[in-house]
Amino acid sequence: MYYPELGRWMAVDPLAHKMPAWSPYIFSFNNPILYIDPDGAFPIEIHVRSFAPFDYFGLGLWKGDGNNRRFSTIYDGNTSRIRQITSYETTTMVSNSTAYGGQSHSRYGANAFSDAEIEDDFSFGNRIYTHLSGDNDALVPGVDYGGPTHDIDVWTDVHIGVTENKDGSSILSLTGDLAGDGFPSSEAFVTDGSGKNKVFLGVGAAKAGPDKGPFWTLKGDKKEKQFDINVRIAVDKKGNFTGVYSTDSKGKETVIPISEWNKQFDNQSPK
Repeated sequence: MYYPELGRWMAVDPLAHKMPAWSPYIFSFNNPILYIDPDGAFPIEIHVRSFAPFDYFGLGLWKGDGNNRRFSTIYDGNTSRIRQITSYETTTMVSNSTAYGGQSHSRYGANAFSDAEIEDDFSFGNRIYTHLSGDNDALVPGVDYGGPTHDIDVWTDVHIGVTENKDGSSILSLTGDLAGDGFPSSEAFVTDGSGKNKVFLGVGAAKAGPDKGPFWTLKGDKKEKQFDINVRIAVDKKGNFTGVYSTDSKGKETVIPISEWNKQFDNQSPK
């Protein structure tokens, strides 16, 4: 129930108890453009980012995301060429994917905003299946149009499942893969509704160097697998991620801290 004269919701969110850090009278975390929340259920977010782990690439002409750019779930200071955020509700299985581009800079003075778009979205039910694409615009100083390289293409294919436990907690399962051109590097992670707990889904290093990659590897709309996704996350009664299921060398499954799970991806080289 919305009261337009006051600009306020007059009814309490039916699942407000699962998001104690938020007011029970808000809608979609005060972000109705990104989140779709028809029944008050809490969402998760799947983040996919494609980044160039080089100071410069393309014969040294375009500025990358930095030689020190590692795989990360951190937002601040970690730029990307293109990225995608998919909000998903675990109860209604409603999803919404949004693409984001970035500013492109060249060594010779051309600067432009490189667009990104969801070219195809075949998501339905418990499956997220999208095609993210983005261009390179920094070509001529003061002119904004497509650069001399091909578009970056990233295909996300993830199946999502939730198993309820007797104590009110649950297990969130995500399986699938990320595919595309193989250049530049890619990473994917999922966050809970609070946005504080982030779990790596997988990472893929660039399959070509900074010079060959943008001119040859990006050619065509490829669906080469970059990494598999197979993660089971422990979720408490409030919808917060508390750990990740891991199987040791003896086949025994335990729940390990999120930081321990993410560490294996932080240590991999993106190039």
